[in-house]
Amino acid sequence: MFSVFKQARRVSFDYLIFLIVYVVFLPLVISIAKDNANKWIPLYAFIVSAMLYLVIWTELYEYGRKEKKPMYNLDPSPHKGILIGILGVLPFYILAIAAFLFNQLKAEELNFTPELIDIINNAFLSPVYFLIVILGGSTAGYVLGIVSVPVVCYLAYLFGHKGITKKGLKKRFNDTFKKQQEK
Repeated sequence: MFSVFKQARRVSFDYLIFLIVYVVFLPLVISIAKDNANKWIPLYAFIVSAMLYLVIWTELYEYGRKEKKPMYNLDPSPHKGILIGILGVLPFYILAIAAFLFNQLKAEELNFTPELIDIINNAFLSPVYFLIVILGGSTAGYVLGIVSVPVVCYLAYLFGHKGITKKGLKKRFNDTFKKQQEK
């Protein structure tokens, strides 16, 4: 169980690093985009998210592949990645909920503008902000943003655990496609 927490800590660290990258370079993106910032910020968030997903995928794929090796005699569950993902991003989502509740309760007293409230509400979700924007800031966008990192963790660990590679997927796809063409 310690290894789950260790990997979850790595996911948290990765998320924190990309959260910092997002926040540090956001003013630069806004200053370059100027009047079109609302169009460029989701693209910037997508790029940061893609890098986050790539780093998480690489780490958990290797972790799943390593744990499956017979010399370790671990016999891990193939669904361990979802637990790692949930534990890894849970601190950030708790902070996001706390910021949202704080804004709901104290925003009028502190005279926050709606834009500032939106920035504070989405600060901890910024690496997955593009998903929220794509779905128009709806509840579905927030849910998709929240579950995206654990789903990537789950799939990466599962693929590593099962030994599924890009080459293997391409071969399966080509074989299936050929069979369908023969019919």
